[in-house]
Amino acid sequence: MNTIVNSKRVNIEGSKVMVRKKVNNMSMLSDDAVLSPFEDEHVEVKVPEYIKVADAARIMGVSTQMIRKFCVEGKLKAQQSMPGSGRWKIKASELMHYPGWDDFIKRKKATREKSKALAEFMDGNNGSL
Repeated sequence: MNTIVNSKRVNIEGSKVMVRKKVNNMSMLSDDAVLSPFEDEHVEVKVPEYIKVADAARIMGVSTQMIRKFCVEGKLKAQQSMPGSGRWKIKASELMHYPGWDDFIKRKKATREKSKALAEFMDGNNGSL
């Protein structure tokens, strides 16, 4: 299932998201569009099925208390980690249409790239810093 989010293509299947840059001022992209490597940059980012409260707050631009309130009131599809604990996890699909989603994806990508760079550095130095 593909959804257009802020002129970007998001593939929800299998918790993987394909983020696509806008090309030639196209405001919509069709599901069967084929892009050459020169037209567009494809970046895969693994997105968890559930998002933490702090990340949801950043994505929606509200406080963590408001996110918890939305969860209790059923305004967001969410589950408590342990009943009565106050810890919630929010379905990622609930947050994909908010403006902060793109920043969340960029942060996840940056974290992944830093982790990969550190792993490569450690591998090249026999596991020592």
